[in-house]
Amino acid sequence: MIETTRQNYKTIAVLISTLGGGLPLWTRAPRQVDFTDISFLSVWLLIGIGTSVVSLLFINLKMRDMVGSFTIGYVVAVVTMFVSSILISNYVHGQLTLALPVAMGIGALSGAAGSLTWKWIKRS
Repeated sequence: MIETTRQNYKTIAVLISTLGGGLPLWTRAPRQVDFTDISFLSVWLLIGIGTSVVSLLFINLKMRDMVGSFTIGYVVAVVTMFVSSILISNYVHGQLTLALPVAMGIGALSGAAGSLTWKWIKRS
């Protein structure tokens, strides 16, 4: 029973992180998304940290579960953006090989930083 609840929490965290990671991707035109731009990556990371802290208000997961869930969520957001840009606007983005490792890294960083921030808030 406890393991089922934990899996449900992880699924909820993946959905929340997909929404948080997809927000800056889906609100721009596919041609405007640049995965090498530092300002885009910093905004993407800050949104992820905020999403991670807010999700920890409602679900209780360990840091490793949050890192894994946010890594998966960010990759799902990037894949959704690439597939939708191909299907809807017939545009093939040239940065797929760069975007997936960047999404994995930013997702892992935002999950870890959000968990550490939540631990710091709970101690205060």
